[in-house]
Amino acid sequence: MNNSYSIKFEKRKSELYLAISCLIKKNKEIMDIQDNLWKELRNIDDVDFVEDINTLNQKNNKKIVYKYPIDRIHFSLFVILTLNIDSLNFEEECELFKKEKTFKEIGNIIAKVIDEEILANHKFLKSGKVKRIYFPSKQKIENSIALNIFTENLEFLENLELNIKNRLKKYYPEEGIKLKIRDKEYFVINLIRFINNDDSNDIKESSIYEKIEKINKELEEKPIKADFDIEFVISDPYLSNKNPFLE
Repeated sequence: MNNSYSIKFEKRKSELYLAISCLIKKNKEIMDIQDNLWKELRNIDDVDFVEDINTLNQKNNKKIVYKYPIDRIHFSLFVILTLNIDSLNFEEECELFKKEKTFKEIGNIIAKVIDEEILANHKFLKSGKVKRIYFPSKQKIENSIALNIFTENLEFLENLELNIKNRLKKYYPEEGIKLKIRDKEYFVINLIRFINNDDSNDIKESSIYEKIEKINKELEEKPIKADFDIEFVISDPYLSNKNPFLE
């Protein structure tokens, strides 16, 4: 088996999200996986390796391998709104949006949903099982390395999605509000992102294949139980803005 594995870097996105996200509580097993992957990736040439949000958001023309800080490891549960914005003024765009009447009304609705229908509801499971790193069969990593976390409350979440759409239908088209579950089974926890600041579809080679394969065998035998907290967020695509967590 060829131990060289292709990695595609995505063009940096200029988007703002309103979302209900699940912040993973500090978990040594997940941290160890992230650290092991990070060390293996250090053999990639001509990229910047970034581990903090301030460095990520500095102007940079190089390709970036970004390691999510521990307090920003998460998965999106529901995306409420996606806006294309001016990437050079993200923080300013956030502050302007927060002052809009519509935003305040939506914020009140989502706060009630979180308090009354998520946190106070025993049907919402505040933990899941991490069973694998997403591993594409075409032998190319595209944009990120991510864990898959599985939950067992799909019916509850689908009903909650309909409820949120109904509550917000006067503000946004229903198709813009999405439960971010994949194949009706799992959510995506990005650990590392591959970001390009220009339009090229750059491909790098890495020996990461064997490392992912080894970790997945371990996860198949012993999945990781991961607990999480629920947060209403306004964020960039990497949850790397200064103040993403809303009251």
